[in-house]
Amino acid sequence: MDLIHPVEILVQILKADLDELTDARTYIVKPEYDSKNPSAVQVIYKVSGSKFAKDAVATIKLGKGFDMASDKKIMRLYFEDGTFIEFEYLNTEEELATGKRGSWKLFKSEEGGAKLLESKEVQGLLSYETLINEVVKILQGGEMPLTLDEIKRMYESEWQFQEISKDLKPITDKEEIKKLTEGI
Repeated sequence: MDLIHPVEILVQILKADLDELTDARTYIVKPEYDSKNPSAVQVIYKVSGSKFAKDAVATIKLGKGFDMASDKKIMRLYFEDGTFIEFEYLNTEEELATGKRGSWKLFKSEEGGAKLLESKEVQGLLSYETLINEVVKILQGGEMPLTLDEIKRMYESEWQFQEISKDLKPITDKEEIKKLTEGI
């Protein structure tokens, strides 16, 4: 699972401290693909930091093999006033084929749903161009983009999940799997 990518965004960009893993679930989305190893996970962390409310949590849902029209990589940040922002990331193949980078949308929660307030297409480098630029900078003697402390903070949460998940029985119930994707 690529749990480290959303964790990196939380820790590196949003400066979150992932204080405690409070829930972890694993799922077998397509048994014909693999009947033993999970192909989806959901984790919930208590988070803290200067940008987060006192009782903030981060819920991360990841998976492969869902019957959806397209792959979705979405991050939602909910604010105390009822607004939320949604970042949609594209997979690399789609970035390369379309030249698009994804989008962000700002919503206001309202009775019966959410109202779109504003949206924009993201501009800038392809995700791999950013990675290549960082590697070249390091090779030329430049500064590392992450400190060892930041790397440790990111991987501690990943290790917490690995420790817990090894003893979990993956969920195979189709209704439970459907709940995992609700709201996406």
